[in-house]
Amino acid sequence: MAGREFQKIVDAILSSVKKPLDKPTARAARRAAEKIAGPITKAPRAGDTINIPGLRQVNKDVLDPMGYSSTKMSRPIESYAPQTVPSNVKLRPEKQVTLEDFQNQYLLPLYWDRTSGEGMLTGVGDLTLQRAYQNEGGKDFMRGAAAQADNAIVASNPAIISRLGGAASVGEEGVPVNATMLSMGTNSGDFATQNARVAADMLQQSKTNAAARKALDARMALETGRRRPNEEWPGLLSQDLDQFLLNTAPETRKAFLSYIDSDEARKAGIPGDVAGGARYATTDPTQLNLPAGMGGMTFGRMNVGDFNIANPSVPHSAYSAQGLGEYVGGLEMPVPQSVLFPDAFSDYAQRTFLNKKTGERLPFTESHKSYALKTELPLQKVNQQMVDAYGTALDQARSLGLLGLID
Repeated sequence: MAGREFQKIVDAILSSVKKPLDKPTARAARRAAEKIAGPITKAPRAGDTINIPGLRQVNKDVLDPMGYSSTKMSRPIESYAPQTVPSNVKLRPEKQVTLEDFQNQYLLPLYWDRTSGEGMLTGVGDLTLQRAYQNEGGKDFMRGAAAQADNAIVASNPAIISRLGGAASVGEEGVPVNATMLSMGTNSGDFATQNARVAADMLQQSKTNAAARKALDARMALETGRRRPNEEWPGLLSQDLDQFLLNTAPETRKAFLSYIDSDEARKAGIPGDVAGGARYATTDPTQLNLPAGMGGMTFGRMNVGDFNIANPSVPHSAYSAQGLGEYVGGLEMPVPQSVLFPDAFSDYAQRTFLNKKTGERLPFTESHKSYALKTELPLQKVNQQMVDAYGTALDQARSLGLLGLID
């Protein structure tokens, strides 16, 4: 590999461990915000704000640099840190691997939400939730109860499990295929059960007025009916709401979070921090500051040819199907998805899309590339160039003291 190309890969890896807000003024504002980011003690109220000494105006990125909320938070996102207690099943010990361990083996992209997989969530900040919520993973699903019972490495809907199994089977016979988790956005857990249930719990404890509740219930009655005509939204203050959110369609949970995270909901009187706070509290702690499109946090060797687990012993609350395999471990330092799948990204660099407004053919954006990787599920054989680039970047990161900045 030419020296320039090799250095570009190394630089891409190293850039992944830098924190957001690189400008000096933004970093100073962020430090000021962090100093007063004490945990919330009660559910937020509509219109709540917090003053940060020395800052005339606090922008959205200072309070929430990773974008857990679509709307501006009223206080730093760290105010919504999780409180957890151990669950009955402890996670298997975490293993550390290097790319060299996968040399001449295949990698397969596995997009999965960044929800936590350890313990039970009992509080957000210093606000005690009405019930405890099981954290199901995320990347740690491969080490949890389902993995220990059935060697499950992923849970999803049956169609996705079938597609993953089919994609793994097209490689050379006998060559291991390792499903490689790639990080999604900060709202990626909205389809799962935890985010919506925790947000609803917080809302039920907040001081929402009758008009705000009426607006929310009207919107969600429509959203629910669109997806399941025979299902009824129980109402924000209903004792049945948690059970409803546990069992409803994933799209309905996402619609609930999308609405309460909107300017429309804020104007109606819904507290603005709830969706972002719930997402932050349910996120795997090692991914709190991780950009989307990063990989290497965990690898699972797939059981090629017989991937689907027909009747999981430990069902996932949101996803009915699971995939069979073995937890392998995770890299010491996350890397961009383009580094793990260089062949695919070399192809994407040549692709274009049609801009419907202008009629122009334009180069693929990063979003297009991520979508293509997610839908096409290409296999990538790990080669010496990939191993060398990762090893060089890891050595440089250690020497610069960058390791550990992500988590």
